[in-house]
Amino acid sequence: MDWCLDRNDDGTFLPFPFHHPADIRYVTPTLKFANKPFRLWLQRIDAYDENFQNIFDWVERVNTALFRNFDDKYDG
Repeated sequence: MDWCLDRNDDGTFLPFPFHHPADIRYVTPTLKFANKPFRLWLQRIDAYDENFQNIFDWVERVNTALFRNFDDKYDG
């Protein structure tokens, strides 16, 4: 996100929060720490099933691959 201001035609300014796409350095750690509590919450409310398990497993595999590829590319 970009916290810059965008100038309106009338000379006033508004925040423009959609300038940059999400950064992998922020998204991958967030997913790593958010998925486990979300799984546990779904289990607690008895909504966790095989479909959710497959989705979360897939997200974790893709997230791990993205993180490792980014780390390998920019290591050191």
